Amino acid sequence: MSVYLVLMSLLLFGPQSDKKADLERQNTVEVTCGKLIQVEPVLFNGVPVGNQFERTPIKRAKLRLYYRDKRTHWCKKQSLAAEAVTGKDGSFDFESVAPGSYWLVGRRDGAHYSLAINYDPNVGSGDKCSEISYELRNGELALAKMRAYTFYENAKTN
Repeated sequence: MSVYLVLMSLLLFGPQSDKKADLERQNTVEVTCGKLIQVEPVLFNGVPVGNQFERTPIKRAKLRLYYRDKRTHWCKKQSLAAEAVTGKDGSFDFESVAPGSYWLVGRRDGAHYSLAINYDPNVGSGDKCSEISYELRNGELALAKMRAYTFYENAKTN
């Protein structure tokens, strides 16, 4: 019986800490800026078209950055660290923010959306504002990092 309880607790609680650690790493950014984007499926006659999505910048959205205690969920009682408003292209920049753990919180159509992020300017990821988007998709806010690639073509001479 005790072996069963140990196995069950490992199955229920063991992988979660690994998932949380992975999420913490994934949501670590080197800059406190980016673009806020609404992501919706492309529809044809009301039916989603394959795996195609329309990405629309969210203009004039008020974003807030709250200090985050890693043991708690976002709530209005946490201290405000910074505010920003998105531009026409959805871009924003939180200025003068200290490294640490934060909640990025936005409001759209009466609903609040939040995402736990870690700001570490020394992480060495090479993040640039133009390559980071915070995507609102299916009612969830998620971090997406885009990397620009340069393609080189071998020139042949005759």
